[in-house]
Amino acid sequence: MMMNLKAFLCAAAALQVANGFTAVGPSSPLRQSALFMTTEEAPTKEIKVGVIGCGRIGLVHLEATTKAPGVTPIIVSNPTVSKAEAGKIALVAQSIFRKIGFSDSQHLAMEVIEDPEVDAVWICSPSQYHAEQIKAAAANGKHVFCEKPIATDLGETVEAINACNEAGVKLMIGLQRRFDQNFKRVQEAVQKKEVGEPIMVKLCSRDPSPSVHTKFDTASCLVRYPNGVQAMIDVCRQSSFGYDQRAEVLGTQVMIQTDNVYPNTAKIYKNDFTGNADMPYDFFLSRYNEAYVTETIAFCESLVNDTPVPCTGEDGLVALIMALAADKSAEENRWVSFREIVEQVYCASPTECELLATSEVFPDGFKPTGKAADLLLPREDQQKGEGAGSLQRWWSNMVKSD
Repeated sequence: MMMNLKAFLCAAAALQVANGFTAVGPSSPLRQSALFMTTEEAPTKEIKVGVIGCGRIGLVHLEATTKAPGVTPIIVSNPTVSKAEAGKIALVAQSIFRKIGFSDSQHLAMEVIEDPEVDAVWICSPSQYHAEQIKAAAANGKHVFCEKPIATDLGETVEAINACNEAGVKLMIGLQRRFDQNFKRVQEAVQKKEVGEPIMVKLCSRDPSPSVHTKFDTASCLVRYPNGVQAMIDVCRQSSFGYDQRAEVLGTQVMIQTDNVYPNTAKIYKNDFTGNADMPYDFFLSRYNEAYVTETIAFCESLVNDTPVPCTGEDGLVALIMALAADKSAEENRWVSFREIVEQVYCASPTECELLATSEVFPDGFKPTGKAADLLLPREDQQKGEGAGSLQRWWSNMVKSD
């Protein structure tokens, strides 16, 4: 059974980390907590950024940008005055605030995107605006950090990613669990073969209360990999004791397992109870606050140092494919291959994509692909040294019929 798409996107992205099949970064080292970064080393250049959306997550990212060396937030926008003012207060505290807007969200988003001083944009607006705002940012030559999801439509997601790749700008998707120290330790154990060969992966992602968009309040999602590894994602919206977030990998040599995160390490010892003095965190921002800060600073470092982003558009695309496959599996009560989800996408050009029904006649020259990567233009870091015309050559090879 499948619950709401966004909840599964979170768990699917975490599954890629726990299973070790997708790296957090080029070398994926465990880094020092971003909350304790210093500015002793002078950055090579200053990056000016704007933030679209000053809701709960927008303010977390906004504050985090003020901690990153070489990055200066200069403009924020939000349709609600009170939330925009909260963003203004956060920037005033840093003595760097320049301006703020208060009206229609799409109009204000363009103020940020078109600002000539802005080098990069943080998109923390409601999900339905993400894809169009990504495309607009790419058209204006701005690097992009976007909260998940890029979109809930597969074709629209591919278009947005390709818009950034075509424009040669960086695109990072906010998959905060990849920056959580617990999940990263599990991933490290898999990548370094500490567990031996993985046999079974289990993820638990339970929330204290249901979302208004929930299709099912409880679900178990099973994933089978070609190498025989099995994975299970247990998601639920009825966790009576708090935010339950755990991971486990059983390998041929070792099993590694994470526990929930508590506000403190205090324990109580009584004649009828021994255990934690307090319950686990009951809110995602409390549980993952440091991870959100760490991912923001990771993108800032990528901008300042001109290095590849640790969570790419393709990573966001793969998480969506997994979620759509789970949804289809629930509806049709069968195993669904990720390949059959990808094969539905037809792109007349890198930024003009649609989904084809199985009953439709394929357009002339259409060559279905089962790999998500084959739908995408090379990222800006992959294009370096390729010379002019590399994207056109790539696309010509992609659409060439057999």
